[in-house]
Amino acid sequence: MKAGRLGRHEVELGFKPRHAVRWLSPPELMRSGLRVMIAQMFASYDDRREIQAVFPQDTLDIERYKHADGQLWMDFVADLGDGFDATFTIASLLAQESLTVATPEGGTVDLPKAQLLVMGGDEVYPTASSEAYEDRTIGPYSSASLPTPNAALLALPGNHDWYDGLTAFMRMFAQGTPLGGWQTLQSRSYFAVALQPGWWLVGLDSQLGEYIDQPQLDYFEQAISAKLQPGDAIILCAASPTWESTSEGPMPLIH
Repeated sequence: MKAGRLGRHEVELGFKPRHAVRWLSPPELMRSGLRVMIAQMFASYDDRREIQAVFPQDTLDIERYKHADGQLWMDFVADLGDGFDATFTIASLLAQESLTVATPEGGTVDLPKAQLLVMGGDEVYPTASSEAYEDRTIGPYSSASLPTPNAALLALPGNHDWYDGLTAFMRMFAQGTPLGGWQTLQSRSYFAVALQPGWWLVGLDSQLGEYIDQPQLDYFEQAISAKLQPGDAIILCAASPTWESTSEGPMPLIH
């Protein structure tokens, strides 16, 4: 496996390629379950989203990343921080200047690299920490792309990103630092972007199934609601684990 061979070059790489998480391992299940319990317990007393109101953030601007003709291509990826092999494979595809893909008619089409990459949640597994992000996300994505950013990156926290109270997530994605060929833009765990005239991208932080906090509502009122025109369309992203709805009915096939 690539992770096993590359593990001997940790010093040169600057990170340690990790094997996929052994989700059914009893020790791993116990550790993850404990982190879930602690995170849910403290989420009710310490909502980090309310603290983020001190960080300035308006509607995010991605105009400088668009093609000269104004076109905007967007990629979406989620559940990406499991093991090096899978993470690096997807990152390598996202970093290509173009991809040739098959069409339903039997032909092919060349798709250009997206100028905006949206990470839709669970950017690290099994639980969040600075070391885990470096080894499981930052390292693989930086290694798979050019060092100079030429595209924008936005990220939403999933439940696994929240298991340390969102501390490491904010360090990785909300301080304006590049991630290989992608440049982070946000200063909070949620965002609003004007993609094209009449099209908006909204990313919600629903924490661990909690209510949307008031500072987040105020942000969207200012960044989106006050600027919407009749006929405008919104692409809404929210990281919500399937198990949040299993107690209310059958588990959906796609969530």
